Amino acid sequence: MELELSKPQILELYLNRIYLSAGVYGVQTMSEHLFRKPASAITLPEAALIAGLIRAPSTLSPWSNYDGALERSHLVLSHACAEGSAPHAKQILLETIEYAKERKAFGQSIGSFQHNKFKIAELVTSIEVAEAYVDDCIEAHAEGRLSAVDAAKAKWWSAQVQNEILDACVQLHGGYGYMNEYRVARAWRDARVTKIWAGSNEIMKELIGRDLGL
Repeated sequence: MELELSKPQILELYLNRIYLSAGVYGVQTMSEHLFRKPASAITLPEAALIAGLIRAPSTLSPWSNYDGALERSHLVLSHACAEGSAPHAKQILLETIEYAKERKAFGQSIGSFQHNKFKIAELVTSIEVAEAYVDDCIEAHAEGRLSAVDAAKAKWWSAQVQNEILDACVQLHGGYGYMNEYRVARAWRDARVTKIWAGSNEIMKELIGRDLGL
């Protein structure tokens, strides 16, 4: 007997499938940063995009599909990088700065210690440089001037900065930074895949290296 599924039922099945691949927090984070809404509210086409990004590492291997990685780098920039990595890291960094002001150790806020103060200054500078670079790439993309190699540069660099910043934020939170109840812990875990999906950082560097004739 044929079973005719409704669109909501198909969407539910599809979401269950991608939850198995990326986990609840991974899908939720991607939905929030790509579409500005919870995973429970996304449409079937939006779920398909998320699933495609989750499956991207195996399909974008430079050793078996170099051309595919090159062609998709613009999509990576516009969806995964431009709307995900930098804003994701910046929000957690802002929360970490407030935490560093409030958290006390040895009678003073941990943010007032020179090491932590210098570290936070470095993190703020890094995220602002990354934002400026990505913004420039987005403008170039909108004007049709952005090459696939330029997109690859933006993708690996923003993912690297994102992970370095969130790792430092976990460190500044101390033991709390590793507890799932804290957003910084979930953000740190979710960010790790950005150096893998849609072409790993190594794939992006391979594209850049080949363009340099290496």
